[in-house]
Amino acid sequence: LFAHQGQLGNVEIKDLAKHMGRVSASAFKYSGDRDKNLGILGALAQMAKLGGASSGAEAARGAGSFGRDISKSKALDRFEKEGIEIFADKGKTEFRNPEDIIADVFRKTKGDNAQMSKLFQNDMSKKIMDGFGAVFKDAGGAEDTEAGIAAIRAEFKRYTETITDQNVNQAFQLNQGTDAATAQRFNNQLEKIAAS
Repeated sequence: LFAHQGQLGNVEIKDLAKHMGRVSASAFKYSGDRDKNLGILGALAQMAKLGGASSGAEAARGAGSFGRDISKSKALDRFEKEGIEIFADKGKTEFRNPEDIIADVFRKTKGDNAQMSKLFQNDMSKKIMDGFGAVFKDAGGAEDTEAGIAAIRAEFKRYTETITDQNVNQAFQLNQGTDAATAQRFNNQLEKIAAS
């Protein structure tokens, strides 16, 4: 899934792999399946890069910061004042799905940067919102909020759908015909000959 996200998005898998700990460390904080949550957090990292993160490390930091930034006591007060629910349970032990939280934020703020900056005061998580803000605006969210939110949900879906065996086989077949793949096979043969 992360390799697929790297193909689709702004943070390459080689960069994201180095900083995966920052992304995966907060996956348990959200309700639902941990593996699915990892995909969602990977999507947040991709959107942070779109929103202005300067590197894969900064994008991963943004994804990891999202849960921390929405759960600080002052942040919880701000979200509660706006009527945006952060927790999935009454005991407040798990966060709701980030996709649903983000959709509610855009529904409430209509994509207004000043209002979103009040809710997301940390620059790291704000980059995620800026990335989704671009998607929201491109879909005409300023005039049609639900169309903007639908585009945000489509972006999440694009990044969180797992690749199929067919996708893997197609990529493999395409890769086999490249000069780099041919050179690698040649080098592998030389190494076998040298080893024997």
